Amino acid sequence: MISFGISNALSKEIAEKFGVIAGIVFLNIFVVPLLALGMFVLRAPFFFDLQYLGIGILIAFAGYLGFVCFMLALKNGRVGVVIPVASAQIIVASIFGSIFLGDELDTLKIATVSTVFIGVVLASVNFRDLRNSDLFSLKSGIPYALLTALIWGIALPLMKFPSEHLGSLFYGLVIEVVVLGSALLQSLGSHGLWGLRELYKKPGRRTMFIVVAATVFTALGTVFTNLAYQTGEISIVSAIRSSSSIVSLLVGAIIYREVLSKQQYLGALIVSAGILLPVILL
Repeated sequence: MISFGISNALSKEIAEKFGVIAGIVFLNIFVVPLLALGMFVLRAPFFFDLQYLGIGILIAFAGYLGFVCFMLALKNGRVGVVIPVASAQIIVASIFGSIFLGDELDTLKIATVSTVFIGVVLASVNFRDLRNSDLFSLKSGIPYALLTALIWGIALPLMKFPSEHLGSLFYGLVIEVVVLGSALLQSLGSHGLWGLRELYKKPGRRTMFIVVAATVFTALGTVFTNLAYQTGEISIVSAIRSSSSIVSLLVGAIIYREVLSKQQYLGALIVSAGILLPVILL
């Protein structure tokens, strides 16, 4: 939650400078070597199972497709509409985990998921945008956001299986390699090789500092998410992971001096209460 929240907030500047997909390429050029170095230094255990490696690559690619849908939603729609709809991945993940992955939904889990979802929606929704949106039009971004919720709600919990059989750090490396390869192919198709070289020319000291910081937090977020899903607590993990948007809001307020409304602060408090529910009541 914290790692992805900080990374997403820092990535704003990278996306603004290079574009979203090209920004992913630039960021993951650093994330992949860092994870590989981490495996070497920590001597992290890993297992080369070809079957689960293939399954893991497909799941990672599905996660990347979900990200593309999310960016299309943001491109076509309004943030105050798209993010709350995409946050429905919490609900999708909870139902999917309960039916197919053996994650029994008790009263505490339902309360946690519901509280976090309400908090995320409250912190990100703009009711004026919602009233002015055409819900059934692609231009609203909502169909793409629904696809995001469906894909991420299913793909992210499934990462527990390759993570268990390959090792969480190694599978984290596999995920970022798949993301890098997919984004690179997409960028080459859009810009060409020479266009990418010109795009990355002289990124600047501040941008490089942002990239290094985002690299560290992205790598940590990927590994810890894999470890978290291995517990089998799909609904709780999905709820906490989805609340990274709250961290991004707070980091944005600190670093970029973005002004938050009382509604956003209230949403952040509700999310915090939802996350603390299992800690307090268990």
